[in-house]
Amino acid sequence: MLIAGLVIYVGLVALALLKNRHLHQLWPGLALPAWTRKTLSTAGWSLLTVAAIYLIAQRGVGNGLVEYLAAFTVAGLILVVQFSYSPRSVLALGIFASGGATAAVDDN
Repeated sequence: MLIAGLVIYVGLVALALLKNRHLHQLWPGLALPAWTRKTLSTAGWSLLTVAAIYLIAQRGVGNGLVEYLAAFTVAGLILVVQFSYSPRSVLALGIFASGGATAAVDDN
């Protein structure tokens, strides 16, 4: 479930960066081109879907969906608290999570 939680977190970060408010909290004055927005959107939704498929394959439909929603809730809560109190830490944890999720998938 930790792997799925990290993948969900990175997906939520990608989707959050589509909003100008969150983007300007991290990089003031930055404007993303249309292709970057499309890439972030596709990556975010793809990561959320991959996490759901992973948990359903590991735990079955019933337990997999419950664990997906639990991981989604925890990752979303962490992201909301980070954007509220320490927006710069989103980048640090996002980079750590993307590297940790990749390393965990490579080990298996």
